[in-house]
Amino acid sequence: MRIKSLSFIVLFLIVFFLLVRHSECNQMSPPFTGYSRSIEESKDKGVFQFEVATSKANLVLDNGHKLEIKNAWLENVWTSQVYVIGRTSIEKHDRYQMILVYDIAKTGQPQTPDIYYFLGGRPSGDSLAHYYCDKNDSIKVPLYKEASRFLPSSEKRKAYDSLIFVRR
Repeated sequence: MRIKSLSFIVLFLIVFFLLVRHSECNQMSPPFTGYSRSIEESKDKGVFQFEVATSKANLVLDNGHKLEIKNAWLENVWTSQVYVIGRTSIEKHDRYQMILVYDIAKTGQPQTPDIYYFLGGRPSGDSLAHYYCDKNDSIKVPLYKEASRFLPSSEKRKAYDSLIFVRR
């Protein structure tokens, strides 16, 4: 009798965990969109498409600093779901994003200190940017220059320059 009740409890727990694993009550939060921080991470997640390069790998900005593109690649847009019980799952989508790893090399005193740059809509103070795009062999990423720390609405902003990336 004790073995039957023990096996019933074990069976109940297995069924419970299987049902809870894929239910909404097991989710810690809504799924969030992510981006990889390296090509290796992108490949490990199974979202890597291909590397891209630009002819302007080093671009001197108006403030005297130099924008250096270290690495760039295209990957699928993906979402990650965290569960209370079980491993985090990753869902790959049919849209694409380009990931840029870059550095702003400060070359002495800025010539124009109150100018802010945005690479594809992201502030240039970051070292990594993701830019939603189509899966093309040529991808154009706008570079914006503003007198404010905030990028204006898309109707009011004008690109200062652009970087064109091509498939390697």
